[in-house]
Amino acid sequence: MVWQFSFPVFLLLLAAILGGILAATAWRWRDRPGGRPLFLLIVTASAWCLLSAMEHAAVNISARLIFARFTYIGIASAAPLWLLFVLSYTQQMHLLKPRLHPLLWLIPAATICLAFTNELHHLVWIQVQPPTHTAGEPLALIYQHGWWFWVAAAYNYLLMMLGAAILAWAILRHPSLYRPQAVGLTIGTLIPWIAYGLHLSGTRPFASPDFTPIAFVSSGLVYAWSISMGRLLRLAPIARDLLVENLMDGVLVLDLQHQIIDLNSRMIEIIQKMGLPLTRNELLGRRTREVFATWPDLLQRYYDLEEAHEELRLDMGDKMAIDVHISLLRDPNGQPIGRLILIREITEKYRLQETLRLQSTALEAAANAVVITNREGIVQWVNPAFTTITGYPPEEIIGQNPRLLKSNKHDPAFYKNLWDTVLAGQVWRGELINRRKDGSLYHEEQTITPVRNEKGEITHFIAIKQDVSNRKTAEESLRLTNERLRTHIAEVEELQARLREQAIRDPLTGLFNRRYLDETLSRELARAGRQSAPVSVVMLDLDHFKRVNDAHGHQAGDIILRLLGDLLDDLVRAGDIVCRYGGEEFVVVMPGATLEIAAQRTDEWRLAFGLMSVQYQGATLQTTLSAGVAVYPEHGRTAEQLLHAADKALYQAKQSGRNRVVCWQTPPP
Repeated sequence: MVWQFSFPVFLLLLAAILGGILAATAWRWRDRPGGRPLFLLIVTASAWCLLSAMEHAAVNISARLIFARFTYIGIASAAPLWLLFVLSYTQQMHLLKPRLHPLLWLIPAATICLAFTNELHHLVWIQVQPPTHTAGEPLALIYQHGWWFWVAAAYNYLLMMLGAAILAWAILRHPSLYRPQAVGLTIGTLIPWIAYGLHLSGTRPFASPDFTPIAFVSSGLVYAWSISMGRLLRLAPIARDLLVENLMDGVLVLDLQHQIIDLNSRMIEIIQKMGLPLTRNELLGRRTREVFATWPDLLQRYYDLEEAHEELRLDMGDKMAIDVHISLLRDPNGQPIGRLILIREITEKYRLQETLRLQSTALEAAANAVVITNREGIVQWVNPAFTTITGYPPEEIIGQNPRLLKSNKHDPAFYKNLWDTVLAGQVWRGELINRRKDGSLYHEEQTITPVRNEKGEITHFIAIKQDVSNRKTAEESLRLTNERLRTHIAEVEELQARLREQAIRDPLTGLFNRRYLDETLSRELARAGRQSAPVSVVMLDLDHFKRVNDAHGHQAGDIILRLLGDLLDDLVRAGDIVCRYGGEEFVVVMPGATLEIAAQRTDEWRLAFGLMSVQYQGATLQTTLSAGVAVYPEHGRTAEQLLHAADKALYQAKQSGRNRVVCWQTPPP
């Protein structure tokens, strides 16, 4: 292959060599913000220069076209790498999400592919024409570009503009602090812009087909100067927003005349909270004695000190506390250039301290004993109430285990449950008996709460203790009083029950008396009315009972009455009610029984009683009974009506010869 070297070729080769050296320099700073994209950008520009030199030096047109295709790798890659460098250096990579990175390389990849396959579609260049040859000059090809070339050119220009805008925005925020870097980055940005603009306009310095790769290498030279002189990559001022703006401390930078030359947003918030409604623009350039005129001693008393640190409280109605740290700033030669002031609001800290002081005072004055132990149960702190209750002063109990108070009144299972509960992170509440220093026992109500650290691990236990001995004594006295009262109430209730029973029972037969009958019969009739059920009433009377009394005495008559009462009590149903109505008369209430059933059962009682006899003083006592039966509701709807009907039926039984059962027949109207 025939080569022809010229000044543009040597210039491109020199740029390629310098690019390699710069790439090696940039590689050393690859871990700094923007270091890797800058390294790749310089490598790409160096390769681009080398390929352009070979394209420009080759005499054969087909060879030049081959090298021209390879230069498109640099043409398509330089602008995306430039944008990535700017985003990385300014700490703004969040503007380009990782999922969007492939889209950034979509047009560059397409451009490279189309350049290598241009003969198939002619989208990158339509045709190539050699210009009129001039002796002594290399052959410079003239490309008639296709429409895709302009798409790629517009895309590259857009990326360069976007990167320059991001860089300018970041630099302009801090022009006074990082001037060397600002100058270097600005110059390095303008060179590719100018070169790329000349290339697109058709201007060719030194007959070079494209001066852009040399421009990128030149930018690398400027960045190299910034690396060595302006501390580019070693100090990333553009990351200020991430480092300074996000600090919890207010940052204030002063020059030697005590003028504010920079401050962060937190400092503006603190100043405004101090009652000074000033913005950033209103604060920049002003002297501190003007800004803090309300507090003349706030900063001025530290001007003669290289280092100062103090906590101050500002009386503003609602008091505000700040932590002030002032440092002297020096240049690399050790000469003072200004001051750095860090202010942190610690109002909440003071409030917390005040709260802790109040809480500590409250614990000291608390009537309940408070004990703090570590995880192993060793006492760390006690309040005065503990000494009052137990008799142990702090110096005798701190460092000891609370088992010193143990009374041996609880079994091991009790203490095991206590420890299992608190070690599981749960609150234990209970009562126990402990022993004072003087040996006396006392009842204690206790709550033990576990305390966890930030990792959730149990580190301490807080026990709240209350002496409840007096309460327990009062409770025991009250318990005994209650027991006596309950016994007395039971006795009264038993007496009342006996009196009630006596009030409704006939003392001779033990059957219910007429009073009980009056209470019960009306209730049974009301229930029968709701259920539409019958209720039969039987009235019985002993035949010739007066003869027994006259012949044998009243004691003999009482025996006959008890005999009939026992008989009726044995033979009636469980739900029937047997009453001694008066004298020798008895009444049986039979809920649910019809007239026929009641008459049949009554006749059975009559026959059974007629067969019974009893010996009394050598005589055989025996008699019969007569009965009248009436039924609800046919013979009456009230207790009085029903008893009256049964009494009339009994009267008929007596008139008919006694010793019989008669059912009441309602007379015809």
